[in-house]
Amino acid sequence: MIRALLAVSMCILLSCQSQNKKAEESTVHPLLGEWRNVDLTVEVDKKDGDPSRIFKVDEHTWEDSLQIRPIRTYFRGDGTFNSEHFNLNDSLILNPSGTWSTTNNIMTMITTNPFSDTTACEYTINGDVVAFGCWVDWDQDGEKDDWYLGTQKRFSTKTDN
Repeated sequence: MIRALLAVSMCILLSCQSQNKKAEESTVHPLLGEWRNVDLTVEVDKKDGDPSRIFKVDEHTWEDSLQIRPIRTYFRGDGTFNSEHFNLNDSLILNPSGTWSTTNNIMTMITTNPFSDTTACEYTINGDVVAFGCWVDWDQDGEKDDWYLGTQKRFSTKTDN
């Protein structure tokens, strides 16, 4: 009887540990890991109505159009991020970093290095693909009036960089 009770207790304990592990796994944010840009569309000066121009690149035209490799962005569990920009010679030319957080389907990225900026993007995630939409200052006119829509694909769940 004591053995049976001990066996049942062990089963319950192992079951609880398994459920706790599943609960912990389900709380891992789906954006953690390394993401690489696939495509982007920017509608310049859209906030006031029709855009003055539309800039588009996809995975086939990315490097020719932008003269950089697809951007590698790392989202970490401690709420930090960085976005590595490599030129076509594979030299790191820009690596903005800062903090990120999400509320519902809005991601807020606060860049602190090498410049200061705060951007709030709507996002939708489907498996290993995420789409971000946000107002940015693409044309560098001092106004966040350009609508950015970009797609990134998860490259890795590791966040070493």
